Amino acid sequence: MTLITLRSISALTLVCLAGLFATALAGQQMSPQGPQTSQSSGAYSRAGQDTQDKGKDQVTDAEFQAAKKVESAKDATGRLQAASDFVKKYPNSSLIKSTAVFVAAKISEVQDVNQKIGFAENYLAIFKGPAQQDVIIPALIDAYVKTNRLDDAFKQATAYLERNPNDVQILTNVTLVGVDQAKRKNTKFVPQIKQYGAKAIELIEAGKKPELLADAQWSEYKTKWLPLLYQQLGLLSIVTGDQGDAKAKLEKSISLNPSDPFSYYLMGGMTNDEYTKLAAQYKSMMPGPEQEQTLKQALAQMDLTIEFFAHSVALAESVPAYQGLHDALMPDLEKYYKYRHKDSTDGLQQLIDKYKAH
Repeated sequence: MTLITLRSISALTLVCLAGLFATALAGQQMSPQGPQTSQSSGAYSRAGQDTQDKGKDQVTDAEFQAAKKVESAKDATGRLQAASDFVKKYPNSSLIKSTAVFVAAKISEVQDVNQKIGFAENYLAIFKGPAQQDVIIPALIDAYVKTNRLDDAFKQATAYLERNPNDVQILTNVTLVGVDQAKRKNTKFVPQIKQYGAKAIELIEAGKKPELLADAQWSEYKTKWLPLLYQQLGLLSIVTGDQGDAKAKLEKSISLNPSDPFSYYLMGGMTNDEYTKLAAQYKSMMPGPEQEQTLKQALAQMDLTIEFFAHSVALAESVPAYQGLHDALMPDLEKYYKYRHKDSTDGLQQLIDKYKAH
């Protein structure tokens, strides 16, 4: 019996993900939460202390006015200059934290990414305290990613997450960026993203909502980002050759979000890889019972592949972002289906319809 084969999942994934999946994921990517600016209006009281600094001596008039210059500056350049002057003159002021927040808030408004990086790096040169630096670092990480300065992004993320190990937003963002790099054959960040992704999942599943995250945003972490994390870590396991872990994570992702066509595509790719291996083994064997048993196993994997691909096609059909995936997968699905049904596609549409979301 002559067995046909498709491309393996390793080739299929690495070729298709950069285009097909990137289009769908682009609309889902988050930006790190910006600096908290709740202090921006009237933040400098006459006393001038931050809450955590209560009990310190009250600020002088000159110190208070110097801090007000930071608040009144109209752009990032002005605030950075005023902040630099303030910190040099009052390095131990209880107003430094509020001053840092004002500067970071203005930097976050800058649209030019390279300019934002320059401002943020100047900010880090002015504000040396980790608490003040952590106000701007999420935005700086995001800007580094957008300009493909990934070594800088991961260097900052590593230091930041050592101080803030439960920041689920940064953990999630950095994980997704790292997986995207891994599928492009840049695996240098794999150890970090495995750790970060697992931590993000742990926090979400434990219901540890960050204090400053709105309820609606937190709900998205449980319904949208949690299944995506499982899916992307499953993809990472495919890329790094751990099929067992990939299967477990993708099954978990599907259980959390059964309407995502990409998870079924990846599952189908793995069963197709298994079929391909069995088909090659079958072709190399001498006729006999063992060869027939191998044939049965191979065809069982092909049938699973058909089911997964049909499921993926069905769900992708109604989602414009996944049209590329649908169109690329349909010829492979038809090829396998026809092989298993005497060169006919009768019944294929009914199979696809069975998996359409209702």
